[in-house]
Amino acid sequence: MVEPKAKKAYKEAALSFALAEQVRQIREDKGLSQAELAEGMGTTQSAVARLEAGGTSPTIPTLRKLADALGVELVLRFHDPQSSAKVKRRRVGAAKAGGIRRAGTARKRGKTSTSRKSAGRGKSASAKDAGTKR
Repeated sequence: MVEPKAKKAYKEAALSFALAEQVRQIREDKGLSQAELAEGMGTTQSAVARLEAGGTSPTIPTLRKLADALGVELVLRFHDPQSSAKVKRRRVGAAKAGGIRRAGTARKRGKTSTSRKSAGRGKSASAKDAGTKR
């Protein structure tokens, strides 16, 4: 029987090696050396070599720099193989552009849409109706 710690370590290593292989393949396809990629990222050639060897777990900011230097889009996602629900993919930059928020949060914060406001008073239609039904 495989120990849980060993299984977890293997999964983490497999993810690092898969990322490393993808980075190396894209870099080579673009005709870049490790030194050129490092310069584009603002790091050293040895840091790129460690990343391509699968010896590091890069942070999200590092992955963004890497994607920019390679001229590719960074896409992060979670996958639940037990779930039949499909999750929309969002670009990492989408959080900056429009923000990521859950449906209905604007209403929970007390904001109402323009169509629900009464003419010029700023009260919602439901608040206006509540005042006239006494």
